[in-house]
Amino acid sequence: MKNLLLLIVGLVCLAGCETSKPNPKNTAPVKSVPDISFDALVAKAEELRDREFKTPPRLTWVEAAPDALVLPDSVATDRELILNLLFGLRSTNQAKWPLPGDRAASWDSSTNTVQLVNIGVDQATLRVHVLQALTRGLNAQHFDSGAQPTSWDAWLAARALEASDALLVGAMDQVQNEGVDAKIILQRPDLAQSLRGTQFLLSPPAARTRQESTLADEHFTIHTDGLVFAASLVRSGGWSALEAAKIRGVDQSAGIVRPDLWLAGELKSSWKHNELPIPSKYKLAHETRVGPAINSFLLARSSDPQLARSVLSLWQSDSLRVWKNGEKTIVGWVSFWGLPEAALKLKGLFDAAFTNRKDLKFVVLQEGGTLVVVGSDANIDLGPVATTLATDSPRFYPEPPLNTFVPGTIDQYLVGLSQAKLDPETKVWTDPATQSVIDFSSLKDWKFQATEDAKARLLIKDSTSTHHVLLSTELRDPMGHQFGGAEFASEVTKAFESSMDQPRLLTSEYASIGGLKAFKISSKGLFPSGEESVSAWIVESGETLITLSVRGPMDYETQANLATPILETMTVSNKPEQPKDDGILEFKVEE
Repeated sequence: MKNLLLLIVGLVCLAGCETSKPNPKNTAPVKSVPDISFDALVAKAEELRDREFKTPPRLTWVEAAPDALVLPDSVATDRELILNLLFGLRSTNQAKWPLPGDRAASWDSSTNTVQLVNIGVDQATLRVHVLQALTRGLNAQHFDSGAQPTSWDAWLAARALEASDALLVGAMDQVQNEGVDAKIILQRPDLAQSLRGTQFLLSPPAARTRQESTLADEHFTIHTDGLVFAASLVRSGGWSALEAAKIRGVDQSAGIVRPDLWLAGELKSSWKHNELPIPSKYKLAHETRVGPAINSFLLARSSDPQLARSVLSLWQSDSLRVWKNGEKTIVGWVSFWGLPEAALKLKGLFDAAFTNRKDLKFVVLQEGGTLVVVGSDANIDLGPVATTLATDSPRFYPEPPLNTFVPGTIDQYLVGLSQAKLDPETKVWTDPATQSVIDFSSLKDWKFQATEDAKARLLIKDSTSTHHVLLSTELRDPMGHQFGGAEFASEVTKAFESSMDQPRLLTSEYASIGGLKAFKISSKGLFPSGEESVSAWIVESGETLITLSVRGPMDYETQANLATPILETMTVSNKPEQPKDDGILEFKVEE
């Protein structure tokens, strides 16, 4: 899977997208912000954003801040059609699009001010909100708003571009305050999910029960994918690359979720449509693109969210058309995924979303790398329509590339995850994500199961499925306690004991095993299945942590005897090299 990316980027408000403003009579006298120096934050925003204000901004307290954007008519129509007609979902408030809640600061271009609202956020969050507002102000002073989007997909891309660098600046400031180089966010934008001032905007939709589900999905896409977009462009070409995006514009969500392809100029496409066997009295009423972002979060409603997220990396092009004959409707949606395996992988998502609909009758068809969805409330044979629609094809129009995409640490890790493999004969696990090679051949007659999970990588069970060995991996947290220290050991021990009832700690210490430094921990406790022992060995490999754990009713000594042969043969990126004999061919895992 190539560059499985999340993304986010920022622009200020696009033309035709009005911001609802607070009543001028609610504007309160200017106040000082407790414990926050506004002038210092202006300087910080200019430093991190690498731009200076043309006109110095001011700070103003208001009783009410903008809480919604007015959707352009064409965007509201497109959004309603995709939600209601295509996916059978009901939306509310077509004209206005509510902004994310709990915003303590916003930018007002008409008065060149940061407007503060006293909503009781903590100081760290307030600082981030002010920096985000200042970044929007910098963009407003230096860049035009760009063309007005006419589709829902293009509108989401514009919102992500607008939000991205504001969120990036806020996240960079937070890690800098933790004593870490601000540029780590360019390599690891995922770290922003755990930062106090940005985690609300980046929290998964399930955590945002106060908002309409579709709106929560939109906010999550805009901020999460936009942040990664901004980090990718600044990492690949500096702030000038992101500013080029603001000047050129990003007119589809594919550009946001695939910054590698956007930088390479490989996303523009149009469709060549063949004549469909539908009655001539049906007239074309609407034509649009759904795009990968909307595809992903709407398909996730009826299927596996993790599989639906893969839409972002597999999507190449799509075309949605609607024909009307009075009150009767025909919907035709064709999407191109390149390889037949990709389309086949996603067909189950489409079947789950459309085959059980009661308002419209649907047919889902896969032909090669193309997926087709045809639906109607009329008495029409949809089979021939779907078959003909499957012969449509996209035409791609390469554009001049902007920059060469430079993958970040998180990108390389995620790509490495997809390349890991277990040799079925030798039981040797090779994992580019952690730059490790692990020999599991000592576990004879055990059942091996690789997963697509980013952390729990390999599950191994004995013949009775009573005892389990789990291999899990993760990127190190550069702001957390570092492996090898007492604080790391204490943190792991507390988390370990909290995972079971009535825990009895058996061991918790660093040890050397086969030339590797490992933190080993074992505890016995109560689980729903009864009393069991859980033992784990954590090893550092480059910028990752590898954990080998054993769980079951066996005692610690037996679990250690299972794990030790595996650990002794493990090769990681930072394992000291052993003396080598001449004539012996060595295998090394290269970064």
